[in-house]
Parts: sequence; structure tokens; C-alpha cells
Amino acid sequence: MHHPDRLMAVTDGGLFLSHDGGETFEGRNGGYQTQQFYANVGNSSGNPDLCIAGMQDNATAIYRGDPAWTRVLGGDGLSAAIRPGNDNIMYGSYQYLALNRSTNGGINWQGIGSQINENAAFNGPFELAPSNPDIMYAGAKSLWRSNNAGQNWTKVTQEVDEGSFIITIAVNPANSGQLYFSTAPSNTDQARVFKYVSGAAPQLMTGLPNRYCMDINWHPTDQETAWAVFGGFNTQHVWRTVNGGQSWEAMDNGLPDVPVNTMVMDPDNPEIIYIGND
Repeated sequence: MHHPDRLMAVTDGGLFLSHDGGETFEGRNGGYQTQQFYANVGNSSGNPDLCIAGMQDNATAIYRGDPAWTRVLGGDGLSAAIRPGNDNIMYGSYQYLALNRSTNGGINWQGIGSQINENAAFNGPFELAPSNPDIMYAGAKSLWRSNNAGQNWTKVTQEVDEGSFIITIAVNPANSGQLYFSTAPSNTDQARVFKYVSGAAPQLMTGLPNRYCMDINWHPTDQETAWAVFGGFNTQHVWRTVNGGQSWEAMDNGLPDVPVNTMVMDPDNPEIIYIGND
């Protein structure tokens, strides 16, 4: 039967139905597993049934062990985190590094990033320092640090690489004053990786491909060893340093030439490494 007032809209946010010629719409997304999660899912350190994650054009959502997730915040959900040892303290963000914190398990939220007064990438990153989660880093055109769980922020570098945007941050698990970060080009044609040591200017890592560095991981017990993975094509994608970033070695070892977007090491056996491709 023909219904002239019924129409459907398909958007990057999902499928929506109108019964009144487009005056109002209702979602038709229940039951579909179609969400696209961004990187940096926040996991509880003690509860395997608790995590928080951001979704493309579909807000941030919390998983508590039930089939349905609970949506919080809004916009494009991006980086998220849960404080180790305290599941009540959660962090979420939406586009351009709009940071938020909850102290009651995601029921209420407060903006915490207003002092970061410069442009950031659409998916601007933030990270909690594993050795001291009161210390946080956020990446815009500069690197920013908070010593009090995001309440106050201080710029710890100048604008990096002619105003390029920071897109990935990895904090040393044993030393909150050391980290690697990567940039996406803005005014240059180079995507780069830097090492930052507190109080010093960022050090450019050389010998790596001119591709977006999508993820960086420190070895859990060897502070001289770290891994970086890269997107793009016509390059090697998995790289390792064993001397604190002085030199890097390609470790693709026969992997196909496809973008690598994420990696993780088994914390109990860091010789076992997993990567995620396009």
C-alpha cells in the first residue's frame, strides 16, 4: 500500500522513519549492530562488564553487562576512559577535544577542557597516565597536561610541527613524564612521531614512514621498547624501537600492505602482539 506521508532517511547516524512527511522522525536502529566505535575505549580495571566508548555520530555509551548500552554525552563520541581503581570516575569526549568527566559512574557530566584554548583534530586524543591517573595528557596543536584529573590544564609544548594536529598519545606505563605522540599534517605534508620527556622540547622520531601513525604502545616492562603502527598503503606498517626511539625497525615480516589502525601487547606475555587492519 502506498503511504505518501511515510518516508525514510538513511544517514551516517542510522535509519530514521517519518509518518508525517518529514515533520518528525523516529529511530529505527534498535537491534542493528551498525555502530562505528572510535579508538580509545575505556575499560574498568576491575570489572570486565564495564566499559565506555565513543561512536561515530552516535554519542558516547556505557556498557554494564546488558545487551543494551546506555548513551551519555552527545555528538560524535570519541576518546573515553575509566580511572583505574575507581569505576565512578569516567571520562568522555566529543568532536574537537570537548572533554567531560563524571564522578558518579556516568550519571552526571562536567566539562573539563575549557582551558585548552586552541584548535584540535576532530578526534583529538587524551590519555590518563597509567602510573598516576591524576595526570592526564591531551593533544591539540600543542601537548597539554593536567595534574589534577582534568580540572586544570597547562600547555607543556609549543605548537608542534607548524600547527599540525596531535592524533595519538601513548604515556610510559612506568613514568608519567614520558610519552610518544603522533601528528597529522596541517601546514606541512609530513605526518610525524615525537617523543616527549617532561621539561624538554619534543624530539622528532626519524626513519619512520610518512603515513598517519595510528597507534603507539610501550612495552609493559621494558621502557626502551615501543611499537608504532601506520595507516596508508605502499609502506611498511609495524615498527619497533628497542633504544628509546633513537632508531626504529620495520617489523611487518610478510604482513599484507594494508593500513594498520591499532595494536596491543599481551600484558602477561608481551611477545604476543595483536594488530587491527582496515
